[in-house]
Amino acid sequence: MPARDSHPWIDRLGWLAVAAALAGVLIHALGRIWASRRNPTARH
Repeated sequence: MPARDSHPWIDRLGWLAVAAALAGVLIHALGRIWASRRNPTARH
């Protein structure tokens, strides 16, 4: 049964994975925005 028992370090590890995924998405998006502004003629 999910969430029946709690282990603080596993909870922290899970939240760290969520934060890392969100940071990766944001960094990727910012990189694409930066690259498109740097070379606006290149369209793929």
